[in-house]
Amino acid sequence: MSSDFESRLRISTPDGWPVQDQLTVHEPHGRANVIVSTEPLDDGMDARRYADAQGHQLEEFRDYHELTFEPALVFGGRPGYRRWFEWTPEAGERVTQVQIYYAFAGRGYTATATATAEAFGELESALLHLLDAVSLSSSG
Repeated sequence: MSSDFESRLRISTPDGWPVQDQLTVHEPHGRANVIVSTEPLDDGMDARRYADAQGHQLEEFRDYHELTFEPALVFGGRPGYRRWFEWTPEAGERVTQVQIYYAFAGRGYTATATATAEAFGELESALLHLLDAVSLSSSG
């Protein structure tokens, strides 16, 4: 069984103050999570350039290894990209992550599913379902 959650937060900001937003879903036993975020971008940045920029940041992670990077329909069927990768945090177990990217009208959207590499296989179906279920309001 699943349920829908839609953020109901709203804020008015002074002109020129950029807004970042994030939503996190945790697996009940603490083995995995999905983090969905949005951030301001230059108006001309498209999904490919955004995904490439995010990928360059990931290369700084310890023992980073990209498994796949490909075009995909994301965020409710919009054209974007998906990246699978693994890395090892400083004080932790190796993790497997899947990220999806989309960019539109000066906003970048990323969703990241994370689990330990050991638990990922067991949780993969649920994590991919969550990534597929992420959507944007009609304005995005």
